[in-house]
Amino acid sequence: MSELRELQRAFAAAVLDGHPGEIAPRIRARGLDGAERVQIYCNNARVSLTQALADVFPVIERLVGDAFFAQLARTFLRAHPSRSGNLHGLGREMALFLCGLPEARALPYLADVAAGRYKNILVSALGINKKPKVEIGEDASLRTGDIFLLSSDGLWAYFEDEELVEILHQLPPREASEQLVSLARERGEGRGDNMSLAIIKLEPQPRAGHARRG
Repeated sequence: MSELRELQRAFAAAVLDGHPGEIAPRIRARGLDGAERVQIYCNNARVSLTQALADVFPVIERLVGDAFFAQLARTFLRAHPSRSGNLHGLGREMALFLCGLPEARALPYLADVAAGRYKNILVSALGINKKPKVEIGEDASLRTGDIFLLSSDGLWAYFEDEELVEILHQLPPREASEQLVSLARERGEGRGDNMSLAIIKLEPQPRAGHARRG
């Protein structure tokens, strides 16, 4: 391996790992010592990679706030530093990382959100040339009063499952929809994603001879 290539790899490793000590003696000072010069690159790399992670996991950033996410990103990048010039794979270990992170134990749903990083990509849609894939199934356990909520992450990401269940059971579908949208907008603080939702509640079938008149 050429000396130049070895030097480049050592410099990249120092920047990504955030430890300029080993490469510092090989950096010309010129007003700043070698460690201080390399630290500038370390800081820039950390900020850029933190922003890249925020772009990959915007819902997590909104849920935990900027300060917590910045600390989360630093901890993650120390454990899983980027080793490629292609950032498309950055954060692929995030879901498993969050499962073992003590600071995230109070937020167990974060790992599920991280695992769904591609959930905002449309893999099928109506109105395009390719026919959409539709899965049809049956469930014999449905009962009167069961409720279905279909929503995008722009809504459900701001709620715990228990809170959704409580709102859906306490309010009629239209009022529940308005309440959920209002709360999601409030919690998004103007930075929320767009929202889509549908609520379906199973009502009892009309008895024979008591059909509704139009």
